[in-house]
Order: sequence, then structure tokens, then C-alpha cells
Amino acid sequence: MTDARGIQPLLDDETLALSDGGLETALIYLRGIELPLFAACELLLTPEGRRELADYYVPYAQLAADTGLGFVIDTASWRANHDWLERLGHDSDDVRRVNLAAAAFARAVRDCFAERVSPLLIAGVVGPRDDGYRPGRLQSTDEAECYSAEQIRALADGGVDFISALTVNYVDEAIGIVRATRAVGLPAVVSFTVETDGALAGGASLGAAIRAVDVATDAYPSFYLVNCSHPTHLPPELWRGEPWTHRVRGFRANASRRSHAELDEAHALDAGDPAELGEQLRRLRRAMPWLSYLGGCCGTDIRHLTAIAQACVPAVPSSASVSPGAAPASASSGAAPVVGPAPVSSDAAPASVSSGAAPVVGPASVSSGGAAPASAPFGAAPASASSDAARASASSGGAPVVGPAPVVGPAPVSPAAPVSVGPLSSTAVPVPAPSSPSPAVPTFSRPSSGR
Repeated sequence: MTDARGIQPLLDDETLALSDGGLETALIYLRGIELPLFAACELLLTPEGRRELADYYVPYAQLAADTGLGFVIDTASWRANHDWLERLGHDSDDVRRVNLAAAAFARAVRDCFAERVSPLLIAGVVGPRDDGYRPGRLQSTDEAECYSAEQIRALADGGVDFISALTVNYVDEAIGIVRATRAVGLPAVVSFTVETDGALAGGASLGAAIRAVDVATDAYPSFYLVNCSHPTHLPPELWRGEPWTHRVRGFRANASRRSHAELDEAHALDAGDPAELGEQLRRLRRAMPWLSYLGGCCGTDIRHLTAIAQACVPAVPSSASVSPGAAPASASSGAAPVVGPAPVSSDAAPASVSSGAAPVVGPASVSSGGAAPASAPFGAAPASASSDAARASASSGGAPVVGPAPVVGPAPVSPAAPVSVGPLSSTAVPVPAPSSPSPAVPTFSRPSSGR
């Protein structure tokens, strides 16, 4: 079994923690940012990109602070494995460099909200080696373990609390990732994605996939999630609460009930109905009261997470709602995220923050054994498309049922702390407040793989 110390709060049935929404779809469709190959990790490598990531993550952390819920900060590393970085123009040394930068950025967000959000954890995100919807190359368990080891080791060295394998669609890759995670002594979470029939892309049922991973790893994963699927796609066994479903403690929903094949052909965002999605997750939590980790995936944004919080915790006021792309609702001080100086060595332990100093993340100064800065500048990587672009829409029908979520009143909110997002100069530079998305949602040609 896993050493679960870093993830223990999420194993408590009384806990409810939120995730963020659909990072890549929000950046592309709501903020008009080009993400070659759906790779948000590219934003870590420039001051402008880190500002965009700060503008994205801070409202979610603020929502958790406002509602008294926990928050899990994902590292922006879903595409930061060797194959995807190579397609983006990076060399092999950049796997460690980029993942350390992702972990450092997440630590900066955590440090700013550590006094106001609990539990507050960092998930070191690992994505699939191939396409998230239709894998063309299937690895053996040994291949998957060897392949993912470098990324997982870098995330562990960067100070994440656990490894979260997102959008996994076949069993052998999941087993390999879990074994590589066990080798570095971190807790592991595996998140499978399912098709409209509730099964994995290869045809295995969700229950069979979970049992296979548990058998092969001595039940090492702390728990399982489902992500990048709509609530109506979940297998009926989950809604019935069958015994094996207790291994599933979280769900990160797409807003769209469309199939992955249909989403592959989508050219515009379909964000669905956030309130309806919130009600669907409330019904799910009534069926599975042990769920401790809820959030969004493709097509969702801060509106959806606010609706989920309001549905699952009735005391959450409507004033907690934040429009997509808006600055944190309670940032009364007017303090914007800042960019501060602090180099991060690729071989160093997680940087400690001296008393009174703003936490800093230094991806632009990250070294990897003396490696030069990343070869792919922000926005300059070739934009090829893989087949998993997921958008979002929610609809479900059925009267809302109040689930057994704990009733938590809104927490007192202090002025939002600044988030340091990387070295720019010796003087902290304010990050401009995010602008509201334009009424016309931009469209793009199949921007590749969502989660």
C-alpha cells in the first residue's frame, strides 16, 4: 500500500476539495491564447505566460478560500513528458527543467493561500504518452514505468504532494505510472477517462481497469478519479455505489455530454450550463458520499467550479461566483500577482521562502545541469494537432437531489496575496489584471487533446 501522508486529507470522507477547471480550453477559448499541442507547460517559460497562468489559477484558490473548501493545485505539466516536449522543439534535458518549473509555480500559488485554504495540496500531473482519447501507441507496463520515471522524479524533486495521472485510457500505462511513482515514494492517484458507454477507450470497464491496476501494484494508488468525461458517461455502477466504487474518490467533469469523437471535431467552445453541471455532481456525491475531490475538466471554468461548490455546499453564497477570466473576487487590496526574482536549480530541493518574502518561482532561470534555456519560446512551437480536443457542454435532466456534503459557511477572506510567477528583474513587477473574455468566443482548428 502507498505511503499516503502527502494525500491523507483527501482520504477523509468529511473532506471536500476542489480542483481547477479545464486549463487548456479556458486559455484557448476564453483568453485567446495559442497553445501548440495543448501544452500549457509552454507558458511556464516566459514572464507573459506565467502571468496568464497566475490569472488562471488564483481565482480557483480564491474560490476555495471564500467557501471554506480545500483545493488541489495541479502542476501545468500534463504535456511535459519527453515525446510531447520533443514535438514542441525541446531537447531531452528540458523534461526535468519544465517539470521543476511547473512544481515551483504550483508551490508559489500554495504559499500565497496556505493560511486561508485547507487542505491545500499540489498534484504533480502526468499525462498520457500518446493521444488522450485514441492512443496510437500502447506501451507495456515496463515501458510505461521507464518512460514516465523521469517526469515523475522531477515532479517529486519539485515538492509535489502526490502524482496525479490524468486522462489515462488503458491499464498498462496506468500500472507503469504507478510503479514509477512508488519508486520515488510519493502517493499515486490514477484518473481514467471513459467514453459515452462508461468504458475506457480500449473497451475495458472502469471497474475492471481499477481492479487490474490494484492487482498489479498491490493496491498502491491512494484512490482513483475519472476525468475528461461527462457525468452522464459514468458507468451505472458508480451511481449505485457498488463495493469497488469506494476506490473512486473524485470526479473532474467535462461540461459536454458529447462523445470524444464528436469533441475531436469541435471548433468552438460549448460551455454548457454550469448550474446544471453543479447539480449533476451533487447527485453523484449523494450516490457516493465518500467523494472528496470534485472539479472540472475540458470546457469548464471558474463559473462551473463555483456552481459545483454552491451545489455541494449549500451555504456557499452566490457572491462567491467569479466570471471566467476575472480577477479574484475578494482581492480588495488590489494586489495583483507579481513577478519576483528567484532562480531555481534543477537539482535543488524545493525552495524555502524566508519570513516575509513573497514566494517565487523561477522557471526562466531554472537550470538542468547547465542546460541552456528552453529551445521553444512561448508561442513559437509548431502547432500540430493530436486528436483529443475536448470542449464542454452540460445537460442532464432530473431533479436536483441534495447530497450529504458538509455544510460549510463562507470563510472570512483577507486581501488576496500576491503570487510570484518567476524572475523578471530585481524588482517585483505587478501582473496586469486579467481582462474579461470577449463576447465572441474565438475558434481554432482542433487544438489537440484536452483534459
